[in-house]
Amino acid sequence: MISKIILTLMLAVLTLTLSFSIVASASTTTLTTTVPSSYPLAIKIQGKGTVVVNATNFTESCEIEITRNSAVSVHILPDNDYEIESVSYNAENITDKAKNGIFFLDAMEKASQLSITFVRNAAAPETGDSDYYSVQIFSAGMVLSAVCIIAMLVLYKRQSSES
Repeated sequence: MISKIILTLMLAVLTLTLSFSIVASASTTTLTTTVPSSYPLAIKIQGKGTVVVNATNFTESCEIEITRNSAVSVHILPDNDYEIESVSYNAENITDKAKNGIFFLDAMEKASQLSITFVRNAAAPETGDSDYYSVQIFSAGMVLSAVCIIAMLVLYKRQSSES
């Protein structure tokens, strides 16, 4: 009978120990994360022109903050005698989408880069381009010379017909 009591006590102690171990090992883990409220947009500008992002003008490369999950409006304005050569967003060529100069970027969900390249129009003369002006002056001189020669021929013809 004593052995039954001892066995019962041992079983009770073992049950209490197991119950305590299970209760002690049960715990709650809380995970937290911080979601940024904005992301950086690097704007790379090559050539001469203005890039308007959400109604703010930029003429030089810079980095700005864009509110997370907000759409971004972009307006590209080349300077006089310049045109848009290429536009890329996160290394994806979007020149066709941007050729008219106005487009929207999807909601910002990560750091991004917008690159715009402006090039001089082929027909536009560069400042101080003496060949361009030399050709223009030469052409004007040739036209004036041709007018003078025609006028002299007309006068000569009239004098010849009067005699």
